[in-house]
Amino acid sequence: MWIWIMVLALFIVLLLVVEGVGYYLFNQYLYGPNYAKQLKWRKRVMTIIIFFKKNQQTEMYEAKKEKSS
Repeated sequence: MWIWIMVLALFIVLLLVVEGVGYYLFNQYLYGPNYAKQLKWRKRVMTIIIFFKKNQQTEMYEAKKEKSS
């Protein structure tokens, strides 16, 4: 019984994903790509990556500083 419930739930999730992808692709075809939105997300991702890299570098610097003391 649980297998059929799981299969039905996975089918519904798959159907929602396929519908969402179809909607997205149709809008891309109809209206064209939105470069401003893509640029905004790229800036956000780069900001997050730079933040984590800076944290990692400061942690490494502090670790070296503690070893030398």
